[in-house]
Amino acid sequence: MMQFSDRLDIARITVLEGKTILEAIQQLNDTASQILLVVDTDGSLKGTLSDGDIRRAIIGGKQLSSGIRDVYNPNPKSLASYSIEEAKALMTKHGITRVPVVNGQNQPVGVISVEEAMSCESRILSRSNRVV
Repeated sequence: MMQFSDRLDIARITVLEGKTILEAIQQLNDTASQILLVVDTDGSLKGTLSDGDIRRAIIGGKQLSSGIRDVYNPNPKSLASYSIEEAKALMTKHGITRVPVVNGQNQPVGVISVEEAMSCESRILSRSNRVV
């Protein structure tokens, strides 16, 4: 099983809830990520912000100088442990492609992507098809 340190550096994809849409776009671009984890000053997960959330906000008339507070999803689906099976279930049920993993203080410690979940599933299937 992968450790969190083997995956995307969480600090690079966290953004304080007081940032602007433009700052969030710059961060998404710099990290080549599809999602940012919105945190408060204590580092607690407040929500998620996707490139789609930003597009919808701009189409809806928000300015790049507007804050992300009214743009991000304040009810993110998250997991308290790194579980590919639980992540896949959440992704399927809610039509999402990224699931934050949080610690006991609700601080992000990882993200499970649909690509990672499928990769793990492929490795398991390839092992089960071995001829001995």
